[in-house]
Amino acid sequence: MTTRKHHGLNLSAPVLRTLFIATLIALWGALVIKCFLPGADAPEDARQAWLLVVYGILTIGGIVGVGLMLWSDFSFVAQSADAELDERELADRNRAHYWTLRYVLYAVLLGWCVLEFGDRFGLEVSRAIIVQFLMVLGFTGIVGPAGFLALQTERHAEQES
Repeated sequence: MTTRKHHGLNLSAPVLRTLFIATLIALWGALVIKCFLPGADAPEDARQAWLLVVYGILTIGGIVGVGLMLWSDFSFVAQSADAELDERELADRNRAHYWTLRYVLYAVLLGWCVLEFGDRFGLEVSRAIIVQFLMVLGFTGIVGPAGFLALQTERHAEQES
């Protein structure tokens, strides 16, 4: 990244990469756990209470990760105008948006497959699970460009050394 004053969190590429991966794991993990939780009722046993605690921790951790990523310098670069970036940054930014689009489209395809074919395998998809799925897609779609940009920046640094 070219040195600029973005007024964001100055996180290094390896730190943001780790944060991106941890955020993805937390949000998708919370979605998987949500599938095993009862509806709006109180937990029926200790196992469900434990799942509820883990679900809450993963959800909050994922949202905090999204917030940190949104305020990172990489997020500002990912949302910068073309004129503000040099050729390499522009190519990296466009590639990051491309990978984010691919990620979201594959996730939507996965969601459609679960909705379409899940009943054949005994999977019931409730409204709460669909809402959680859309939250995961929205949050990860927003911070995806910054995360993929950090991955590319780290790869460039490895190639240059």
